[in-house]
Amino acid sequence: MRDIFTNNIRKIKFAAIGFGIVVISAAATITIIKLVYKAPVTTTANNTVSISPTELIKKYTDSYKLDGYTVSTTTSDSTIKYKLSDATYTIQINSRDNVQFSKADNSTADDLKHAIDNAGTYMTSNHMTKSSEQIITNAAEITYDSTNVVCKISSNLDSIKKSSTYGLVCVDRQAFVAEHNSIQSLINLYKQSSGTVDFKDVVKTNYSEGNKSLSLLSITPQDTTKTPYTLIFAAIDGNWTYVGQRVTPSVDVKDSFQLSSALKTAINDPKYGGFLAKYIY
Repeated sequence: MRDIFTNNIRKIKFAAIGFGIVVISAAATITIIKLVYKAPVTTTANNTVSISPTELIKKYTDSYKLDGYTVSTTTSDSTIKYKLSDATYTIQINSRDNVQFSKADNSTADDLKHAIDNAGTYMTSNHMTKSSEQIITNAAEITYDSTNVVCKISSNLDSIKKSSTYGLVCVDRQAFVAEHNSIQSLINLYKQSSGTVDFKDVVKTNYSEGNKSLSLLSITPQDTTKTPYTLIFAAIDGNWTYVGQRVTPSVDVKDSFQLSSALKTAINDPKYGGFLAKYIY
C-alpha cells in the first residue's frame, strides 16, 4: 500500500528518513517518511476493540467503504507512526493489515473530507479514539487507538487529475509495545557507554545473517537544530554490543557520508566476518 506520506522502497542504497538519509544495502527494506505535523491530540487509550486488526480492515472493506471508490489490489506493507502513552518518542510499525481505495476522476476536497469522516466514524463505532492528526492541503493522516489496536486513516486528493485515494491500516498495539521495548533495550545499552540520548522520533532497521544481527536506530533529535544521527548495534548469538554512531547521511550535511576511522575499525572487526561492512559504508 502506497501511503500519501510514506513510500515503502526496496532495493535502494540510500533512503531518506525524517530529515536525512541512512546508508543501507540493496537487500534491506526501509521506510521513507515525510510528515507535516499539527499539534497532536493527546489521549490515553481506554477502550478495547473486540475484533482483530485484520477483521477491522475486512469489515470496513466489505460494509463501510465509500460509494464510487474501488479497492486497490496492492498487498505491500503500510506504516503507522505512534507514540505510546508512557513513551518519550515516536516509533513506527509496518503492517500488512491495510487497504486502500481510489476514485479515478471527479474528486473534490469534499471527497477528501467525506473519506476522513466516514472512516473516522467507523473507528469510533469500534471504540477507538483519535490520538493524533497530520493535515496539509489535500492530504491527511489521522491515528486512532484503543487499549489493543492502533489504526491510521490516510487520504489524498490530486487536484490536477481530480483523483483521490484513502486508506486504512491497523496494528495490534502490543506490536508497538514490543518494538518500544526492543528499541529501549538498545538505548539503554548505548547509555551505558555514551551517556544520555534525547530524541523525538526513532526508526529501527534490522538485518541478520546466520548467528549475526545488526540494528540501526535512526534518530531525529528533539532539538531540530541538531543533526539527525544513527546508532549502530550488532549481535553475535544474541549478545548485543553498541558499535558506534554516525551522522545520518544527507546531501545537506557536509562529509556526512564519511565514516570515522574508529567506526571503520569497529565495523571491520574480524569477528563479524564482513557482515557489518555489507550494510554500513
